[in-house]
Amino acid sequence: MKVFYNVLVPSLENAGPVNMALEIAQKLKNSGMEVQVYFLSNGRRYSPLAEQFNARKLTLVNVWSIRGVLHTHGLRPDLIGSLLKLIRPSLRVMTTIHMHFLPDTRLLYSRFISKSAFRLWIWSISRFDRIVCISNAMRRYYARHRPDLRYDMIYNFRSKVSERRRQNSISLWISKQRTKGRFVALFAGAYISRKNVIQLAKWGSSSESVSILFCGQGPLENELQSVIRDRDNLLNCGFTDNLSDVFPSVDFLILPSSSEGLPLVVLEAASAGKPSLMSNIGVHRELARLGLGIVFDHHTFSDLDDLVGLFRSQDFSSKTRELVEKAYSVELSPDKLGDDYVSLISKMTSGSSSTVPPL
Repeated sequence: MKVFYNVLVPSLENAGPVNMALEIAQKLKNSGMEVQVYFLSNGRRYSPLAEQFNARKLTLVNVWSIRGVLHTHGLRPDLIGSLLKLIRPSLRVMTTIHMHFLPDTRLLYSRFISKSAFRLWIWSISRFDRIVCISNAMRRYYARHRPDLRYDMIYNFRSKVSERRRQNSISLWISKQRTKGRFVALFAGAYISRKNVIQLAKWGSSSESVSILFCGQGPLENELQSVIRDRDNLLNCGFTDNLSDVFPSVDFLILPSSSEGLPLVVLEAASAGKPSLMSNIGVHRELARLGLGIVFDHHTFSDLDDLVGLFRSQDFSSKTRELVEKAYSVELSPDKLGDDYVSLISKMTSGSSSTVPPL
């Protein structure tokens, strides 16, 4: 029986949740499903993965052509999915949750607005056939808030992207750092408070043994520039649409976020055989147990120098690389996790119940 799979994303922006949604769609398309991608608004920078699909902007006309399975990603898509489920109970609707709702929204909105939005959103997805969390830490988080709901867990995944030639300015800067005997770290992500990017820059500005390459953009970019100004071991290269041309030249990824869903950039680092130094939060401890890196105290950064010193050890570095490559190929294989979604949707369309392992 032909399975019709529809994915609804907020936009086609080159951002983690959108890229993940399109990765899933590609895996399901390769499995033989009929796939259609819908989006709500245009993004500033289109995801390169969007070129593989004839994506359509969702309208009041084409919304009625959706049949089979609808997979939503994000708050607005989830609310629309809930309305469609209410109007058309036979439509199979699922969501993949990419964030910890309350701590993430409280960075932008008041406690009242955040809690009100959370109640509306969690009521909306409670009507869905499947709710997928992207880590065990996230599944435990939502189970505390709504223990009556059933949650599946499938890790995010990223296919390996072929290496491209680095930008000359980045290549020259990294070469200069090597001549000074420095370890080169990469920060990749949005320049926002949740990512702790300013605290990281301040730590880096006092280090003589570590250089940090910042790749990203966001509202804190001017403040970041003021911190790294006149520091030759810190460089802001701005937004980079393909990190696969940067990872081979750095020693490790550093991610000091106060909150994350499941950061795709850690998986991209792992696919290049690079370990990650990650903040001591639930999902990062989970990734560390899988072998993708080590966690550090992101509140004080007090243990970061010692951990970087470990990474400088050749023996430790080679063992870490082996663990990273094994974890990526065994636990976080794009083929394995893509198959998990194929299996989940097959159960949805056949009416099978969810099998959720213990929390």
